[in-house]
Amino acid sequence: MVAIVGYLVFNSNTNNGDFNKNVIRSKNYQELTSEELSYMLKDKDFKLLDVHMPEQRHIPKTDLIIFYNKIDEIISNLPDKEEKIVIYCRSGSMSEIVAQRLVDEGYVNVFNLTGGLNDWLEGGGETLPQRGYTDK
Repeated sequence: MVAIVGYLVFNSNTNNGDFNKNVIRSKNYQELTSEELSYMLKDKDFKLLDVHMPEQRHIPKTDLIIFYNKIDEIISNLPDKEEKIVIYCRSGSMSEIVAQRLVDEGYVNVFNLTGGLNDWLEGGGETLPQRGYTDK
């Protein structure tokens, strides 16, 4: 029998009662508002990653621009699984996919910008022009 509790799935078919080995975790990254990101950028101590496809304008201080479907490239550019990583896209949906995948790969300090660049712009955030990144 499998019981779903919030975002956790527990398999009750264990012999020893140790549920930790039978937990499927999802959404173990943290949501971040545009206001919080703006504050964090003042004393930036994290990697800022734009994963939107196609390329869009960027939040200042963006470190990496890698399309969300290039997860192996993203992982190879983020070797430290303890490093703080903030991910964004245009609306937050592509970055949610990457955030979850990084958590699934063992990254422990992952943040997703809720509402993405759209929310950033609505809050008056500045952007930088596209850099000409292509998927080639």
